[in-house]
Amino acid sequence: MFVFLVIAFAWSPFTSVFVTYELECNQVAQEWMSATSTGGHNTGDVLVFGSDVDITNNDAIGNIEFSLALMFDTSAITEKIEVISATIQFTASRTSSGPISIDIFAELQALPSPLTMKRGPLLSGTPFNVTRRFANSTQAVAWSPTSWTKGDSSSAQITTNVAEPLRQVMSLPDWQAGNPIVFLMKRSDSDHTKNHRQARGARWNDAPFLRILARKLPQTKESE
Repeated sequence: MFVFLVIAFAWSPFTSVFVTYELECNQVAQEWMSATSTGGHNTGDVLVFGSDVDITNNDAIGNIEFSLALMFDTSAITEKIEVISATIQFTASRTSSGPISIDIFAELQALPSPLTMKRGPLLSGTPFNVTRRFANSTQAVAWSPTSWTKGDSSSAQITTNVAEPLRQVMSLPDWQAGNPIVFLMKRSDSDHTKNHRQARGARWNDAPFLRILARKLPQTKESE
């Protein structure tokens, strides 16, 4: 987890201090949105991965559509901030190309529940542990990633700006620094059988991270 400070002059007569946070993804959950005979997965099964994760469908196991949840640790945010921009950085674990459209949401919970595994009768976790969160989420932000090359972690693997969903979560009355934030992803285009994207998961040094550019806000007496 890294925190970088950058001092800059804003439009006001006072100096504004800007800070960049890179928040670690400590959990990634992938839910099957349809059943498959490969691996014996049922609709609603959830796997919490530490290795590679399928951001969309996986044509290697029968073009199964997935939904994805990523949980980020916010304990590095120790002061009041105004979020200016936010993006999620992935590292490609597979070379892939072709057009694809993904919707990104944030779960509107001040303290979201953990991401738990569920696979048929083998694991007793909660089924639909990803898709059930869409019912209480922000409006979608659209992302159309370009071609990926295995091992790359560059602009092609950076999402569009997700600052607005992040602001909505952080403005909830009970939200406080240290509470996890969950982002949700699913395909929005009509053809879910092509142009798969796969990224490194939370177990690796190149796991996804949430990069936030923010302005420090003046400390109030209540927050001092």
